[in-house]
Amino acid sequence: VPEKKPILYNDTIYERVCEYPSVLKSRAFAFFNIFGFRKRNLSFDLLGGIAYYLMVCSLFPLCDLELNSHIQELTWSTLLSKYCEIFTQVTFEVFERSYVSITVLIIAIFGMYVWTEAHLSIKTRCTITVVHVVTHYVASMTIIILMEMIIEAALENGLIGNKSAFDTFQTHFKLTQDVLQH
Repeated sequence: VPEKKPILYNDTIYERVCEYPSVLKSRAFAFFNIFGFRKRNLSFDLLGGIAYYLMVCSLFPLCDLELNSHIQELTWSTLLSKYCEIFTQVTFEVFERSYVSITVLIIAIFGMYVWTEAHLSIKTRCTITVVHVVTHYVASMTIIILMEMIIEAALENGLIGNKSAFDTFQTHFKLTQDVLQH
């Protein structure tokens, strides 16, 4: 937030006689950035949501995660180790047979490289791209894994449905099932 403090630049002290925007307006901009960002960037959010969905759509549903939450109490360490195990399995599945997910990943790599600052070195641009894409990949996989772990735990404990996870998927996502079968 700008304040009326002297500015030191190249060993010269400048006195600030006015400020733009004012302190009040600057705080309003900061507040609007926090709470108005999603509204202003709805198309970006939609694009990101579609990309996340396409990244994981070939993995639906993840069945038989074997959480055994109805037999033993789940601890954080058990859940973390199970998450890592499932993440490894899902990653192998994506890279072995998921053409849609791989295509989205390649497009994301290319897009992120193009959108990095052109004045940076190729090594820096590649590093930024890889870190950015890997972060989004981990986030999208984490979302599906956590969602499926919650559904599986609820099924095991009889909180939803009384059939298998696939039967629940068929019941609630009939349209998706019809599209996949044809």
